[in-house]
Amino acid sequence: MEKLDRKIQRAGGVGRVLRTLKLMMDYFRHPETSLAKKLMVGAGFVYFFLPTDFVPDLIPLFGYVDDAALAMVIWKLFSKELEHFEKQNRKPKDSD
Repeated sequence: MEKLDRKIQRAGGVGRVLRTLKLMMDYFRHPETSLAKKLMVGAGFVYFFLPTDFVPDLIPLFGYVDDAALAMVIWKLFSKELEHFEKQNRKPKDSD
């Protein structure tokens, strides 16, 4: 997760993207997520973490555009399911 946080921060630190990627990671790790769905989300994560993808991350700004685009495509494919997953697995906030 630290590598994910660093990559998002280098790309501009967009909070919503970071939360979405963390939600996808939780979904991927959940034991009730089907293997087929884990493979699709997992393939997106592999692409996101590879520095030698379609547009290399070494190219300022543009190197992260393809990564963010793929994350958004996966989000769109799974958005309703991820929203449902998030509601079911939301951690209660401390009531201090």
